[in-house]
Amino acid sequence: MIKHALIVGSSGIVGHPLAEKLILSHDWKVTGVTRKEYQHKPEKLNLVLCDITNEQDCQQKIGQLTDITHIFYVLWVPKSTEEETCKVNRVMFQNILTTVQNSSKNLQYVYLQTGTKHYGNWIGPEKGQKTPAREEDPRLPVPVFYYDLEDVLFKENQGKSWTWNIARPPTIIGWTAKTAMNFGVSVAVYASVLKESGQPLIFPYSKVAYHALREFADARLICGFIQWMAPDDIRKVTSNRKLVANEIFNIHDGDYYRMEQLWPLIAEYFGMEAKLADKPTSVAEIMKGKEEVWDRIVQKYNLQQYKLQDLVTWDFMDGTLSREFDELSLVQKATRAGFLERIDSNTLFVNFFDGLKIRNIIPGQATTGSQ
Repeated sequence: MIKHALIVGSSGIVGHPLAEKLILSHDWKVTGVTRKEYQHKPEKLNLVLCDITNEQDCQQKIGQLTDITHIFYVLWVPKSTEEETCKVNRVMFQNILTTVQNSSKNLQYVYLQTGTKHYGNWIGPEKGQKTPAREEDPRLPVPVFYYDLEDVLFKENQGKSWTWNIARPPTIIGWTAKTAMNFGVSVAVYASVLKESGQPLIFPYSKVAYHALREFADARLICGFIQWMAPDDIRKVTSNRKLVANEIFNIHDGDYYRMEQLWPLIAEYFGMEAKLADKPTSVAEIMKGKEEVWDRIVQKYNLQQYKLQDLVTWDFMDGTLSREFDELSLVQKATRAGFLERIDSNTLFVNFFDGLKIRNIIPGQATTGSQ
């Protein structure tokens, strides 16, 4: 039977490289779902433009696909409050599962990507976050849209033959444009603008935030993990399938960093001095009014014609780096199940920034050419 992947959020930080990976493997039919066309779409991707908050639009467009075997749900939509975010994301996921189950009779697998926000990595220990985080940790008594997505998945799976997995990565490093969580690209653009302005690479938050533990997940590692979890991965013939099916996994690169270690390495990559801000502020404040500087960089180095707002999410970068508490999730469960791939975070950032140079997103010559 032909494997037909439906990637919901195919333009995103994981959806984009996942689509590329499956297409290149030559044994997948791949359909992406997004609301709008996007510039970096893989050539061989079948793209469905659909507003999945609208049940009728979902049925009319995605309901025409009758041979979906795998759903990879790597999408979320932020709203002004967590309650609103819970509601809209629950509706979207429900519409996808309902539509595909009604139209495709050979559904085998559903992958749902959430994240370490599940454990409170956005609100800290004063609001209930505990470290190290394990998959079996109880939910926090606050609204988190990931909980709503899980509840939809569990309810829809009752009495069904298809299996599922949930992955909970921390901050993901990967290339895409116009996304709400574009941390890696934001760091690279931030460094490029400061360098063009003759400034050091300023870490604009507190010394406590500079010292707190951080963890990252390479989007490519996540894509490998997704393929490994899917039911037909031959490597699980020699593993215990019961350790994988219908399970939740933390996933990240396998190491932990403090920004006081990583920030100087990033600065060195861009040929800059690392500097802790004299007075705590924010990236958003430092980058205010820097659109013209970025436009000048694009013209000066003949980069791809992206506007600053297409590439960066200063609020997400601020939220990630300003936290004054540790992030620490354990990945032993995935290791015990047989997934052993790891990536050194130093290598991750060097390769990622090189990839942006190769794609002509930021100026300069790649140092390794390894992405």
